[in-house]
Order: sequence, then C-alpha cells, then structure tokens
Amino acid sequence: MKKLICVLTTFLLLLAIAFVPVEAADSFTWSKFDSGYVTIVFDDGRDCTATLARIFTEKNIPLSCAITGKSVVNSVAMVSVLKKIQNHGGEILSHTYSHDAFDENSTLEEIEKEFSMSYNALTNAGFVVNGIIEAGAGGSEKSVNYDLVEQAVKKYYKYSDCYGTSLQYNSVRTYMRGLSLSQLKTKVSRAAQRKEWLILFAHDFSEISQSDLEALLDYINETEGVKGVTYKYMYENFGNYPTKQDFGKTYYTVSYTDKKGTVIEEKVVAAGSYVSSKPSKIPEGTTWSNTEVIVEDNMIISALKGEVISTPSTSNPSTSNPSTSNPSTSNPSTSNPSASNPSASTPTTNQPSDEPQENSNNDKAKDPITLWIVIGIAGVALVVLIIVIIVVCCKNKKMK
Repeated sequence: MKKLICVLTTFLLLLAIAFVPVEAADSFTWSKFDSGYVTIVFDDGRDCTATLARIFTEKNIPLSCAITGKSVVNSVAMVSVLKKIQNHGGEILSHTYSHDAFDENSTLEEIEKEFSMSYNALTNAGFVVNGIIEAGAGGSEKSVNYDLVEQAVKKYYKYSDCYGTSLQYNSVRTYMRGLSLSQLKTKVSRAAQRKEWLILFAHDFSEISQSDLEALLDYINETEGVKGVTYKYMYENFGNYPTKQDFGKTYYTVSYTDKKGTVIEEKVVAAGSYVSSKPSKIPEGTTWSNTEVIVEDNMIISALKGEVISTPSTSNPSTSNPSTSNPSTSNPSTSNPSASNPSASTPTTNQPSDEPQENSNNDKAKDPITLWIVIGIAGVALVVLIIVIIVVCCKNKKMK
C-alpha cells in the first residue's frame, strides 16, 4: 500500500513539473490593437504586378507580395518592380522557392530546403524578408504535418499565414475571390469597428477586378479607424516575441514636385530619418523652404514653401538605399499609432460567420490559459492525493 502511494505521488509530481508554463513564458503573443488594420497581399508575382505597384502607390497604401524565390532569379524586370513596391512602403514575403506544396509525405529536409532556398534567393536579390506565405495546391497541402513545418519555418522566418500551429505562424487570410466589393467594404468596416486585423489576398485581376480593387483602396483611405499596413508593420509593432527581433529598416519614397505637380526629384529614405524639404537641385522659378521633415510615410513635398502636402499610411518597405536612422528612433513628435505598446492581449482577425473555414487567432491565443487550467487540475489532484494519504495513515494508526 505504501509503495503504491509513493509511486502515485511521484507520478503526479512529475506530471505537475512537466506542465510548468515554461512554454507560455517563451511563446509569441499579441498586444492589443489600437485601431483596425487591413493588409492586402497578392500572391505569385503575376503579370499584373507592375500595375498593382502603380495603383497601390497612387492610393498610398502598402502592397504586400508573396513571391517565390525562383521568380526573382535572373529576372531583372521582376526585381525592379518589387524594389519599387518595397520603396513605397510595401513588403516582399516568401512564397517558397518553387511553389511546390507540401503534403503528408514531405520530410523535414525537403521542407527546410524550400524555405532556405527561397529566403536566400530573395535576400540575395536585395529584399528584406521576414515572413512567408503558404504555397497552396487546391487543398492537398492541408495534409502536411504543420508541427513539422514549423520546426523548419522558424529557422528563416519571423511569421507566416499558416506554416505552423502556433500563433506566431498562423495569421488567417481572407480570399477575395468570389467576394463582391460590398462584402469587402463590410469586412473593412467591421475591422475598423472591432479594432481587428483583416488580411485580404488574391492572385490577379481575375479574382478581383481592377476597378473594384481601386474602389476598395479608396474605401480604406476614407474609413475612419482603419489603416492599410503590411505583415511586417503588425508583427513589428504589436507582436510580442520572447527575444528582440530585427525586422530590418523601413524605406519610403519622398517625391519633390513643382507647383504644377511635376516630379522634380525622388529620394528613398529610411523611416524615422530626416529629409530636407527641398530637392538637391532647385528648378528656376520655384521657392523651397530650408526646413527638415521626418519621413514616416511616402511623402510629397510641394514647391510652395516646401510644405508636406501628403502623408499617407505607414508600413514597412525595405532594401535598396542605405539610409540614416532606424524607424524606432523617429521623433516623438511624429504621430505613430503603434508606438505606445498597449497591454498584452490578443487581437482577432476579421472572421465573419459566413466563412466557417477560417479560425480566429483569438482562440489560439487562449492556449496559455488552457495550459494553466491543466496545471491547476494537476495541482488539485496532487492535493487530493496528499489528503488521501494522510487519511489512510491516520486509519492505519488507529487500527494498530
């Protein structure tokens, strides 16, 4: 009897120790969002990419592109377009190297090879790459062991849409194909009202028309309480990592225009750095001030006293120009909606009831809570066992 009690006690103690929340303390969490956010991603880098770059630049909303490593190898034209996207606040995400989807037969070595080759190809082309978007195959990729995938993905990337099971590597996207402009606007409005992060994606204009896309971007700009951003912006400003992360510098294009709106000069400048409010060479008949402005967004500086006349949405470009200061060192007088790091809590992506295939990130954020519940149950069981042991011992004494 005594041996049995000792064995049970030892087992429960080991069980309690096994559930000590070391993982909870080391895991990724989100800070509370201060407004609604919308990220728009186009996958694959198809023929419409140059047109997309122009549209998003004109609308002053950052474009995110999921690009395979293979597509930038020996492709000067593609690299040039993608550089323009980054230098206007956009983000280049990996989309594996070959776009081959993983399945239940994929090995860790095969998965890691795709991730590493893509990362190296994109970074060697001059892009700052922090995240990766899953390469799909009509649903067959869902048979892959995502715990295995996450072991490989975390070696190269700081976040993903669904290449893992943890909160850090699972930010659910909403497919724009089949959704009307009215439905998309409703989702944007809901994100603004609930202070959620809405991630929309498509591949080309066969899935959302150019006119609908432009109207959607206009609606995002007009809607109060919502802002167009990139993945990098969200993870850098609201993601709580167990260790400090280097996301790379953010770059924006500053345009200098004359009174007629003709572009005199463009400069690619790191976010948070200072830039002169006048171009390097001042055209005849124009007047420019000598003041300096802080670069936060893609800005247009007019010849009329050199004042800033347009400061659209912030986000996260990268690469190209070496530049001055780090985005995090920007002047405190400049508005930064995410500079204040609110109390750690979990955001929710926009997951309406008509999309049952999507899972809310908010549910996944409850994992640490579940862990504590299990620990509590184990502790209660241990206490009960101790009480039983005491009662049994007391009875034995009385019997003697």
